[in-house]
Amino acid sequence: MKKIACLTTLLACLAGCSSQKSPDFGGTLIDGPGTFDCFNRGLVVKVTEGSGDQLNYSVENKHVGAASAKPALRKSAPWIILPESPNRVWIFDGAQDVTLVELYTNGGVKFTSNQVVPELLKQAPPALLEKLPADVAGRDV
Repeated sequence: MKKIACLTTLLACLAGCSSQKSPDFGGTLIDGPGTFDCFNRGLVVKVTEGSGDQLNYSVENKHVGAASAKPALRKSAPWIILPESPNRVWIFDGAQDVTLVELYTNGGVKFTSNQVVPELLKQAPPALLEKLPADVAGRDV
C-alpha cells in the first residue's frame, strides 16, 4: 500500500512539474542571449551568438518574423530588448541606437530608429527609458 501511495505522489509531482508554464517575457527587459516567449507565445524574441563580439536578434509573432540584416548587438555592450506587445519590440544597441520594430498583421514589418526619427523616444515605454543612458534618453546628465 505504501508503494502505491508513493507512486501516486510521484506521478502527481511529475504531472505538476511538466504542466508548469515557461516564463513569459512580455513587457520584461531582455539583456542576454536565448529564446524568449512573450505574451502567451504571441511573440518570440531570439538572441543568438554570432562571431566574435556579435549577437543577432529576431522577433516573430503569429503573422510575420523579422531580424536585423547584420549583427546589431555586441556582447560587450549594455544592450536591451523590450517586447512591448506582440506587435512592437524596442531594441537598444548599447550605444546610441534605439530601434522600434513593428510587426503588422498583413505580414509587413517596419524598423524605425531614433537616429533617423529623434522624436521616436517619446513613444518608448518608461521601463525602457529608465534603462537608457541619460544622453540617449534625453534626460539631463
